[in-house]
Amino acid sequence: MAREKLEEPHPVDRHVGRRVQEKRLDLGLTQTALARAVGVSFQQVQKYEKGVNRVGAARLQQIASALDVPVTFFYDGDNKAREVESLAYNEIDNRRCRQQNLVASRLALPPRPHSVICMKSTVFRRAIAALPLLALTQPIAAQDDPPALPADTVQSTTGWGHPVYDIAPDPAVRFGVLENGMRYAILRNGTPQGTAVIRFGFDVGWIDEGEQELGLAHMLEHMAFNGSTNVPEGEMIKLLERLGLAFGADTNASTGFEDTIYKLDLPRTDPDLVDTALMLMRETASELTIADEAVDRERGIIQSETRTRNNFSIRRIKDYFQFIAPGTRYATRFRADGTDAIIDTAPGATVRDLYSRFYRPDNAALVIVGDLDPDEVEASIEDR
Repeated sequence: MAREKLEEPHPVDRHVGRRVQEKRLDLGLTQTALARAVGVSFQQVQKYEKGVNRVGAARLQQIASALDVPVTFFYDGDNKAREVESLAYNEIDNRRCRQQNLVASRLALPPRPHSVICMKSTVFRRAIAALPLLALTQPIAAQDDPPALPADTVQSTTGWGHPVYDIAPDPAVRFGVLENGMRYAILRNGTPQGTAVIRFGFDVGWIDEGEQELGLAHMLEHMAFNGSTNVPEGEMIKLLERLGLAFGADTNASTGFEDTIYKLDLPRTDPDLVDTALMLMRETASELTIADEAVDRERGIIQSETRTRNNFSIRRIKDYFQFIAPGTRYATRFRADGTDAIIDTAPGATVRDLYSRFYRPDNAALVIVGDLDPDEVEASIEDR
């Protein structure tokens, strides 16, 4: 069988390759040097620059890092960039449809009409792919006040008063709101037997930090393990370890864009352990001391975490947010510039101010799921 003639490089691949070559030459790098930096052969770099081989997303990010440019650099510098991108999508779709019809012909199946099936598939796929990006790139202010929903779309509400659109609340979940505004949810789950998990969340994260508070939501998360009114500094972990919980595996916390969550995985559900766990959550909610000396001791630990996690994956995510959502707090607050300096110098009073502003009952939610009696747990929550 005669070999098929090789297809010409696609315009997008040629354009990207040309931009790679331009920047490489501008920096005075050889193809071998660039190849070594991204972990490929110099022959592969040659093929990238000629447009013969398409550069995958992960590899393009590596090349961008090696050349010290954002990924968007490779698509700039051409007035027809948008047109080229559209042509690329169409060509990819055309190839896919030709392949489908080729397979169909060899199997004696009727060919799939490109103009109907393939086109619908393409449009649908692109629309679905764009949805999360459209949601993420909306201005923050526009997200604060969502439009009112038609009455007929709200089938019910949760115990917290949140509207539900298509899936009714699970009747097994006991929702509640204390007089001070704190929300809680309890679910009995007997698998695995005799265990429970507790999650205590506060609606405060990176996007809530002021310009002089960068990184302090994470600092505040650490301070929850460094002393409160009824648990001296250094005693919380020891107390939990005596009760059979391992730090990290069973006791942990995390800070994200919009929330800070404290986590306890209980190996037992006896009253003493559950009561101790709720006591610690109560201490976190309003009793943290955040002493200046403790803040100073924690600075180095946080900086060490930051350096350890400053890997390619983190830098790629940072570039990704800056590309798809420029100007939003999701882009500017992820590993924000200036965070290290603030972690090193922010006074304890600034951390305490952040704590008092956001660690409020009406800004918190407690979720408990496990092999326990909801009535008893609810009574304990109300007592606390």
